[in-house]
Amino acid sequence: MKMFQVGEHEKCGGCNWKVDKVFLMGETQEDANEAYKENDRGLCGACMCELLRDGGYGITNKPQP
Repeated sequence: MKMFQVGEHEKCGGCNWKVDKVFLMGETQEDANEAYKENDRGLCGACMCELLRDGGYGITNKPQP
């Protein structure tokens, strides 16, 4: 799964702060967008990283081709 931006200038579904960008995980951007439409909530970058860390996942930065 990958992390995709699904909204701008929204409230985070985790911390409830108004943020510039919210994200969701999905196999594709379309999957993430659909989940966002169903739940009307995404996570800010900090909450998404915390969720991944608590789940035992690592975060890596791969160079873009």
